[in-house]
Order: sequence, then C-alpha cells, then structure tokens
Amino acid sequence: MSLTKVLMTIRQGEVGGGETHVFDLVTNMDHTTYEPYVLAFSDGALIRNLESKGIKTHVIPTKIPFNPFVKKKVEEYIKKQEINIVHVHGTRAASNTIAAARKFNIPILYTVHGWSFNDNQKSLMRKLRIQSEKYIINNVDKVINVSQANQDVGKDCIKGFESVVINNGVSFKKFQAEIDRDKTRKEFGFKADEIWVGFIARLTYQKDPITTLKAIKEAVKKNDKLRLLMVGEGDMEEEVSAFIKSNDLGEVVKRLGFQSRVPEILNAIDIYTLVSRWEGLPIGLIEAMAMKASIIASDIDGIEEIITQGKNGFLVEKQNSNQLAESILELAEKPQLREKLGEAAYSFSKARFDIGKMITETESEYQKVIKN
Repeated sequence: MSLTKVLMTIRQGEVGGGETHVFDLVTNMDHTTYEPYVLAFSDGALIRNLESKGIKTHVIPTKIPFNPFVKKKVEEYIKKQEINIVHVHGTRAASNTIAAARKFNIPILYTVHGWSFNDNQKSLMRKLRIQSEKYIINNVDKVINVSQANQDVGKDCIKGFESVVINNGVSFKKFQAEIDRDKTRKEFGFKADEIWVGFIARLTYQKDPITTLKAIKEAVKKNDKLRLLMVGEGDMEEEVSAFIKSNDLGEVVKRLGFQSRVPEILNAIDIYTLVSRWEGLPIGLIEAMAMKASIIASDIDGIEEIITQGKNGFLVEKQNSNQLAESILELAEKPQLREKLGEAAYSFSKARFDIGKMITETESEYQKVIKN
C-alpha cells in the first residue's frame, strides 16, 4: 500500500508558534500511512531541524503574500513529488499555495493559527484582511482552528464560516519538569537569589516585548532581585535594544537569540510572561504550562481560553505595563503561589494539550477529505 504524501506549507523556515506546530505534526505523525513534505517561503533553523529528522523540505523564497511569481514553482513541486494532500498553515503560506494546489484537484486543508485580521488594525486594513481570509476559506476543503475563540471570531466575521477545532499539542516527553533546574540556572549565569522573568517569543508587534520591558523597569525599582530573560529574534530587535540601552537595563535584562533548549529555559525561570496583543492558541504558552511555569499573560481570546485568573496563572490587560509589573511583583514575593499556579497549569495542559490528541484528530481530517 502506497503512502499518502502530505505537503505542509508554512510562511517561514524560522521557528515560531505555527512552525513549531508543523514540526511536531510532521515528526510525530504516522509515517507508515503518511509521508510528510514541508514547503517554506524562507530558509532558517526550522528547515535544518526538519532535515535532521529526515523530513523532506523545500524552500521557495518570498516575503510577499499572494505572490503570483511563486505559483509556477509551487505547482512544479507538487507535481514532482506527486502530492496527495496539501495542508497550509497560516495566511501567508495559504495565499502562496492554494492557487497552485487547486490546479491538481487534490484536497487542501487550512489551519488558522490566528487570523490575519485583528482589532488593532485600521478599518480598511482589517476589511482587506477579512476579504483575503474569505478567498482562502472558499478555496480549501477544510478549515481547522487551533482554538474555540478563533473559530468564534471566524463565525462572527465571515458569513457561512465552518471549521473544526483542533487544539495545539505539545510532547510531554520533551517538556519534562524533572530537568535539573539548579544546573541550568548556573549555566545561564543566574544567581541563587535572583528571580527571573522569562519572555520567550519573537520580537514582534504582536508579542509586544516593549510592554514587558516597561513592566520590568518599574518592578525592579521595588524588588532589585528581579531579572528579565528575553529569548527570541524579530523585526523589533532595534527597538528592544534601544529601550534597554536608554533605560539603563543592561544589568537587568539578559538577551538570547533563537534557542533549541526551550524546556531547560522554561524550567530555569521563575515567571513566564506572554502579553501578546492577539493570539490563536499560543504553543509557547502551552509549553510553559507543561513545564509547570507560573504564568502571566494578556487577557485576550486565545489565552483566556486556557488561563483562568488566579487558578492556573494571572491575566493582565494587554499593553498595560503597570498591571504586568504588579503581577510580577506579587508572584516574585510569593513562591508558594508560583508553585501552586504551576502545578495547576501542568494538570490542565496535560489533560487537554497532549500532542497525541492533536495528531490523531488531524489525521482523522485527512481521512475525511480523502474519502470526499
């Protein structure tokens, strides 16, 4: 029996939430039934990681959505590899894949990791983004939302919208809280009495690193043991560096670029923050929950679905650095509360976000579109 060839397309070859989802999916799916291929529109560390796992990859460089000049190249790749299913992840990947895939009359699935439109955009831009999402949805066979909140937004904004919800998942074999915390903290140069807050995300407008920096600037005035570890890269690199320099935070903030040792980092920090302006269902947050982290996150749809104020984490208003500073200070002063929230976060994530569940549900959708 021949394998079903599944082409996953992603926006970039760098590591991000949606890209991590794809990595976990293709490396853990049933390889006796499916043969995965990954097509990205930029090169990067993720491509190297996939290749090291024996996954076939291909890069067609472009930073432009709906780029007509890549259509022929995508067509050629689909034809050459004799692809049976196309699974696009995110709007930009979808915009540069769908027209080519439709030519071969093969099933197309679209996973929305977070809509390209949001309330932070100007009215005209938001309307244009909604129209582009409508185009994609009308030209695929199945839409998958990673959170119930994102599905609800789709139904509110797009007439006749239908989808299934398949939550992101993490490997609890990879994310184990039993990692030697003291050893890792020493490796990173953390002092025993320091309280480390972690920002582990891309340095982008969506993830809002400046609000976290503003909060730590205020919090450290009241607790000089506080420190901030920022892990990630992105287009706000210069703005972040400038803020740190102009506010004399060089001794307070430690910067690291892309890191593969995410479980160790999560285990080494004391408080995890994610105060995004919008989200789908952030994998980074679920990974932190799996590592029993005490969490502070913004009170937005994709996060409120999994974090309950005071039960398994703290919620703060997005872009509110004062609220964030207050929450950091409270958790810094209450180690027992940090432990309680971390245990609750772990229990919740273990019950709901195991990677096996995500893969089983995704493969079930593959079977449905093949039969149709």
